[in-house]
Amino acid sequence: MGFWTIDFITKEVFLCDRTRMLIDIQDHMPINALTLLKLMEPSHGLVIIKMIRQACANGERFQYEYPFYKAPSNEAVWLQISGQVHRNVSPDSLRLTGTLIDITAKKQNDIMKDDLMAMLSHELKTPLSIIKLYIQMVGIMAKKANDQTATELLRKADDQVTEMTSVIDSVLDMSLIASGKRSLQMQRFDMGELIETSH
Repeated sequence: MGFWTIDFITKEVFLCDRTRMLIDIQDHMPINALTLLKLMEPSHGLVIIKMIRQACANGERFQYEYPFYKAPSNEAVWLQISGQVHRNVSPDSLRLTGTLIDITAKKQNDIMKDDLMAMLSHELKTPLSIIKLYIQMVGIMAKKANDQTATELLRKADDQVTEMTSVIDSVLDMSLIASGKRSLQMQRFDMGELIETSH
């Protein structure tokens, strides 16, 4: 974990040795807020600037994860930056202090977990699709033979395969939402109708 401070009044930036090491800043290199932003991709820099502005407005703590590409290998290191605005008694004092943490190992584990979930989803859904096809084919044969009992049983089996596929999709969706790769779409719905259709 590294520590950093930005003084908005004097424009001074302080980085501890660990923070300098994480973002490849040499001890002798002069540093300012603009230099720090140039070290990250513009899209991530814009997000952090927006978070800092919100933190200045509401005084809340901010936190953000972003990849940092180390030269010359261009290897991605995932960093978690967090900070909070501090106002002293003096009206001329405004500082932003925070931490910088290397979370590369955690991110790699998350990526492996997401890849595993995607693979399991595919491997489970493929045989289910084939089973569903077979059930539907036999169901057509049962209807032609006018076998009502077999037709009803096959319909129930088909419903169960559909339900299992839905469960697999839901588990995969939850994994993607947890990793930030998919966002929740909020909308109003009728709870009574949901309960009714679940019976």
